[in-house]
Amino acid sequence: MNTKTTFIPLFFMLSSILYCQRDTTIYFPSKGEYEIRSWSNIAGKDTFLTTIFIPTTKINPSVKSSISRDVLNNTLNYHYKISNSSKSQQAIEFFILEISKNIFYTNVTTNGWFWGREGRLNGCSWADTIFLAPGTEKDGFIIKSDNLPGIGNAYFQEQLPFYTYSEEESSYYLEKTLDSLSDFPLNFVQRKTLVPVNLALNIATNYFLDTLKSYIRQAYSLKWIADKKEDDKEKDNKEKEKDSGIVKELMKYLDKAREQLSKNKIKEAKKQLKEFVEKVEENYHENDKDEEKEKLEHGYLTSEAYALLKYNAEYLIEQIK
Repeated sequence: MNTKTTFIPLFFMLSSILYCQRDTTIYFPSKGEYEIRSWSNIAGKDTFLTTIFIPTTKINPSVKSSISRDVLNNTLNYHYKISNSSKSQQAIEFFILEISKNIFYTNVTTNGWFWGREGRLNGCSWADTIFLAPGTEKDGFIIKSDNLPGIGNAYFQEQLPFYTYSEEESSYYLEKTLDSLSDFPLNFVQRKTLVPVNLALNIATNYFLDTLKSYIRQAYSLKWIADKKEDDKEKDNKEKEKDSGIVKELMKYLDKAREQLSKNKIKEAKKQLKEFVEKVEENYHENDKDEEKEKLEHGYLTSEAYALLKYNAEYLIEQIK
């Protein structure tokens, strides 16, 4: 009698432990991986399976962008070089640019990577069977467009892992979870770069000036504009931004141009904008040698800030009548 009363509860306890296992997804921060546990029916028998999902984001990529003008066709060539940090745990297979579907552009890439339209992002993508290993870089990614540059997104991804299972081994929970974890943008690494953008026709000059000022602020925050006075640790962040050398100078040119336009002094306004472009060109820093950076009195602009400000300002000068 006593034996039965102890055996029956133990039997039900073991059964409940087995069948109380639920479909779950667990993330392991130390590994950066997901463990998907789900019930499947294999050969007519319910089986609890475990699948490991490895994200394709164990990479630390960077993108360097620049622009050259095709004088013959009056278009802009957008050049990109991508790098994969030596600290990355994976190689890079996909490089993707997010470009508005209303933008017309053509691919003129010269480095052998395969190009295609990217439907998820309304952009373009490059991929190759020879992945970009940690500690290596690749240039020669080029697109051609009539549109002016703006700040957009680049995305990177290692090759998606393949999960092979028979139809009977699959489950709705497993398939749904794998789809969600591998989807955009969760399983991509994002960086900011230059991309062709839409520009409204007959845009108001004051609005365009505000856009240029916004580009300066964004470029500064992205470290595309560096200021000597950033090194003054005695000042707080607000004072640094207010007193920053090249940023302050560039903003002044735009404010003076706005002031001249308000007085309908077109020639004087254009003069301020031309000086703005000259200041951008004067402070453009093409390479990364620290000793050359030190020679620049007020700071420097990278190729991204240079192209962003120069080509937009030159377009504005042409539009002012």
